[in-house]
Amino acid sequence: MSLRVEARSSEAERVALCFDGVVQLVFRQESGFPIDLQIVDMGDAGWEGVTFKVTDPGNDVASFWCADFQIEKI
Repeated sequence: MSLRVEARSSEAERVALCFDGVVQLVFRQESGFPIDLQIVDMGDAGWEGVTFKVTDPGNDVASFWCADFQIEKI
């Protein structure tokens, strides 16, 4: 599964975070919530098909694992 999250910085710059190979996706709120994502490289753990752990530690709104991600300016 792939996931795309669009975000805006305080300077009104827009980016898209594009995640591939998403597993164990959890959202704990329906809409209208801030997300402060933390992306941790877990590649050294040796888990097949999973390289990054993505969480929202401040709000605990979202969490998932993914194989890869990219940041795109939009």
